[in-house]
Amino acid sequence: MRARRELGCSQLTIQPNFAKLQHKLNDRKFKLRNSIGQEEAIKSIYFGLKMDDYGYNIFCVGDEDTNMEDEIQNIVKEYAKKQKDGLDWCYVYNFKEPESPILLSFKPGEAVKFAQKIKKLVEEYKVCLNKELTSLKYDRSRRRFIEYYLEIKNSLLSKLSELASSLNLTISLVDGNFEISPLIEGKKITSEVYEKLDKQKKEEIEENSARLLEFTYAIINRISQEEKNVYLKLGKLENAISRRIIEQLLSPLKDEYNSNPEIIAYLEEMGLDLVKHSSLFRITNNADLTQVEVIDWSKREFIRYKVNVLVTSQPEAGAPVIFEKNPTYSNLFGKIEFISNDQYLVTDFTKIKAGSVHLANGGYLILNAREVLRELGSWEGLERILKSKLLKIESLSNRLGFSSLNVLTPQPLPLNLKVIMFGEPKYYYLLNKYSEEFSDLFKVKAEFKDNCPLTEESCLQLAEYAIQFCRRNGGYEINIGALDKLIVYSSRLAGSQKKITARLKLIRDILKEAIFWASIDDRAVLKEEHLTKSWSEMNRRKGQGVKFYNQLILDNKILLDVKGGKIGQVNAISILDFGDYRFGIPLKITASTWKGTKGVINIERESELSGKIHNKASLILAGYLKEKYGQKMGVNFSASICLEQSYGLVDGDSASLAELYAIISSLSGLHLDQGIAVTGSINQKGEVQPVGGINEKIEGFYDVCQAKGLTGYQGVIIPFQNIDDLLLKDQVINAVERGMFHIFPITEVDEGLEILTKVQAGSPDFLGNYPPGTVHHFVMKKLKEYANNN
Repeated sequence: MRARRELGCSQLTIQPNFAKLQHKLNDRKFKLRNSIGQEEAIKSIYFGLKMDDYGYNIFCVGDEDTNMEDEIQNIVKEYAKKQKDGLDWCYVYNFKEPESPILLSFKPGEAVKFAQKIKKLVEEYKVCLNKELTSLKYDRSRRRFIEYYLEIKNSLLSKLSELASSLNLTISLVDGNFEISPLIEGKKITSEVYEKLDKQKKEEIEENSARLLEFTYAIINRISQEEKNVYLKLGKLENAISRRIIEQLLSPLKDEYNSNPEIIAYLEEMGLDLVKHSSLFRITNNADLTQVEVIDWSKREFIRYKVNVLVTSQPEAGAPVIFEKNPTYSNLFGKIEFISNDQYLVTDFTKIKAGSVHLANGGYLILNAREVLRELGSWEGLERILKSKLLKIESLSNRLGFSSLNVLTPQPLPLNLKVIMFGEPKYYYLLNKYSEEFSDLFKVKAEFKDNCPLTEESCLQLAEYAIQFCRRNGGYEINIGALDKLIVYSSRLAGSQKKITARLKLIRDILKEAIFWASIDDRAVLKEEHLTKSWSEMNRRKGQGVKFYNQLILDNKILLDVKGGKIGQVNAISILDFGDYRFGIPLKITASTWKGTKGVINIERESELSGKIHNKASLILAGYLKEKYGQKMGVNFSASICLEQSYGLVDGDSASLAELYAIISSLSGLHLDQGIAVTGSINQKGEVQPVGGINEKIEGFYDVCQAKGLTGYQGVIIPFQNIDDLLLKDQVINAVERGMFHIFPITEVDEGLEILTKVQAGSPDFLGNYPPGTVHHFVMKKLKEYANNN
């Protein structure tokens, strides 16, 4: 019989000794640390940042608990500081095509200044114009034109009067019509007198009246033409004054922006428009002269002269870095707002609003892939702009055909943008599979690991992070004992004695709560007991399900034996995972065997409560049995295996070793020790393979044994390969140290059989026969009985 291997206390966890590293920690130049052991991911990010070519955007893959969000921001911001400043951008009115606002670019910080200069120019134009139009010089010129007109008018009216008098007629305007009356002896005659005149006299009056009326119309047309001429001259005079004022005001701006043809073209068009609409700026009421500088910029006729500053940057601040946390379509790509006006929705170029892509242009845009994929149209829009390198502002509803509003079509923004997305692996593979453009647009993959090797450097990095975090959160210090405990918990989170977790958000939560418990103790230094309290309290709050399940066992609602021996019955251990907490629960596995040919019947599979991996494990188990016992004769038996009182979906292969032991026990008639639970998977050759959740499984069985009463003979059989994964809680380690609990690592099936049955497993001789009194001898004996009874 083999000697039982049993693990000692030193093998059940790690024993860090940070005191040996303290001098190296003291020598480190602390820098802001946002990650641990992510050198490869960081190297990939820097490559993507430096690679200035199409499609070299970056996708960072990893668990968000790795704190990659903060690390990415820190790397990109530091890198961006050394890059070229971003440009300022603004939209201005298009005087030729008002529905297509013009996009202008400026050096950093210049767009706001430009807007202020344009505003000042328009206001000065109004002042200068009204000053000129109320000057004595302008008044003299105006009066000269008007007096000349009045002179001509009076002369023409005098001629009309002379003609009327010479014809013994008078003409007057009555209700918009000319009325001509004859005169006798210089006086108007009445209709009665007119009727008494002879025919010749009447005909003479009629002829003279027609002649006078014709002359009157000629005079009126001449006066009207002269009036138009004077207004035309006054208009030309005003336009000349306006042009001179505009030229004087625009001249310094043209000199300043002479290297930017788009700005010069805009200034030219604006100047022409100001001259054309100079009447908008005239003050006709002398009472308003005190308000000459005031312009009501909200009026539609003045909005056209405003400048809509879309993006403004700080000089010498480096390239812009924008992290858009709410990447809706409009938040990313901008929008055009509308206002209600007399029951209609109206807009103009000043209602164009920038999105985060505008703000990040010339720099870097950071996005959470999960949030982008949640928003309608956001991913498709991102693909489109990265491919075209142009950003056209349009509403999502218009693009999808849900709206027929007439909107502006602003000139598109030329893009020079690097996008850094981050997210869990499922989002990366989802986009890679279903997006045709993804692999061309995101050519750089940076993988953030959940864990990193437990090395001197990684321990120093973890300590560096912990010290910085404690100091930033209340000015706390952390001693060596607490750092040692933190490394233990970090390895437990990594699930390996050879690793520590790189999921800094989990470490941060432990430290936050440790700081809380230190403050309760009125301590300025975090000690080991504060870390222990933090860990235990976190698990207590999350682990109420453990107490509930264990109470069901204690109340015999769930039937489970943890001492004595049973045939065809063994304790396995499963994992319940609630997302933020998982724990091990013991499960009774039973096996029944009988003469037959059906082989191994998995009751979970037959009842459709078994997953694919569990089904595969059952077939592997059957393969082992057939090879082990079917070399000399057919394996003619049937067996059913069942996870008792399990009513949900069962998957995984970690119970396959326990299932095998239950079948062998049933066939051999040997009792299995119920105080020893089993976890592990097997292959067809009888080799035991490692499983996940080993710590939770051992602790789960220990808790039940401790609640029912430790006997000193209880324990767990585990795969040998899982030894490096052991980081057990102190209660289990103490029980092992006192000899009250045991952990047995095994490499092959027979080792576990001997521990459970206290009987030698047995090895076949050259004829394939097993020694009498061994486990396999009893199994073969039973199988021969089945065969002989055929």
